[in-house]
Amino acid sequence: MKLIGVAEGSGVPILDRMPFVPKKEGVNILEDVDTPDECSDVLVVKDAMAIAAHNEDANVALIANFEDGLSYTAYTYAGELPTCAFGFNTYEVAFTLNSVAPLEEEIVAGAIGRNFVSRDLLEATSISDAIENHLNQKTKLMIRPVNASYFGHPSNHVQIGGSQDSNLGSHGDRVTEGSDIIESSHQLYLLVITTISNLIDIPSRKIINVEAASKNRISVYEIGSTPFFHANMYLHLQVPQVITVKGIDIQKRSSFSQKTVKAASLPKETKDDFLSVLGNTDDDKYPLYTTGPKLYTLCTAVFDLGTPSLSIIEGNPKEGRTAHVFHMTRNGS
Repeated sequence: MKLIGVAEGSGVPILDRMPFVPKKEGVNILEDVDTPDECSDVLVVKDAMAIAAHNEDANVALIANFEDGLSYTAYTYAGELPTCAFGFNTYEVAFTLNSVAPLEEEIVAGAIGRNFVSRDLLEATSISDAIENHLNQKTKLMIRPVNASYFGHPSNHVQIGGSQDSNLGSHGDRVTEGSDIIESSHQLYLLVITTISNLIDIPSRKIINVEAASKNRISVYEIGSTPFFHANMYLHLQVPQVITVKGIDIQKRSSFSQKTVKAASLPKETKDDFLSVLGNTDDDKYPLYTTGPKLYTLCTAVFDLGTPSLSIIEGNPKEGRTAHVFHMTRNGS
């Protein structure tokens, strides 16, 4: 219904609008198309500070309200569903997103695009609800009971894979009411483009990194006092992926190990330190803060769970020009 409303309001036929929603999925099946890396995150949760800072590389905030009292604030590209970038809702759940380019064998026909999944996250009532939505990938059918202890795992990390004999049962879903789901041998094939979410529980100051892929695969990692850097590569979900030059450069620069998913060293202690990471331009070819000619950092979002607030920074985040501040509480004050 939202896409129909966008089409009617803009005067653009719905069939002309639809291709822009799964544009990330479509561009990955085209040959010889330059798809530059987008978005970077620095995350940390300490006693004195809990921060999620996100560079949105690729417009204004869209505020929506629903009959059940839910409202959300989301960074939205014109004509697209909110949001493939970042947002939060009145259930005090927030998130930022990164995309990961899948290999050809990871692309599955009839799947549901990342933009539909991320739109559904805006209605998540909790982090566990958001994770289950990732796990079930917006299907009407239950893949399997979700019994994993996401936060109690000894290593703060759990990986869940699909099964060829997954039990199927009734399971309502917000996004896919009336939509077609591809089923083959009781295996549900889902997302075409893979996605990474940094899910934030505002009251508890909890941040988790969720890496999801097609065929019901998901990996969850809880952020702690060691700063965690994430860009457009898988770090802890073991699936084939496109290894990008920028991704490799960033991981070397930040001394990250893909095997342990922990920062070996990141000498940053304050919020300004983390913003300086996202504002880094030392590498002329692959800077973290991009200024063209093809890719631009449009803004930097800083989720401060101590306040709690979302600050939108214009320009290089090292310079700290805050354009907007949103209070992330149920009453917005």
